[in-house]
Amino acid sequence: MDAVLCTEKHNTSSSQRKTGTGRWIFHANEYETWNKSDHAFLWMNSLPGYGKTIFASSIIDEILGSSEAEPQTLAYFHCNFGDDRTTDAAAVLRSLVVQFLLGSEVDWFTKIREPEVQGEEELVSLRKF
Repeated sequence: MDAVLCTEKHNTSSSQRKTGTGRWIFHANEYETWNKSDHAFLWMNSLPGYGKTIFASSIIDEILGSSEAEPQTLAYFHCNFGDDRTTDAAAVLRSLVVQFLLGSEVDWFTKIREPEVQGEEELVSLRKF
């Protein structure tokens, strides 16, 4: 039940990326529309080895480094067919949920563990990675 976090994969990909790689997307109307949406979802897929991870690292870094007036919520996941933990739909969803919870202004981990809020005595802590 451990969540797979992709921070290490992202950091590695960012360091491997050549300067300027993927910058073209930030001038595309589709990107602008997606980035300004309150509930947008970006999905990239193609054959293995086509550069999705490196390209995604450009987008992730752009959003993380953004000086937008309103804070943006960001969660990402890298599937890797060489790692069984990253090809399971439940693992992908679990990782994204944990990232959203960690990025929230509300301490959901505490709220989830409070029995009076949930009405259950035994809840598994989402902090267990």
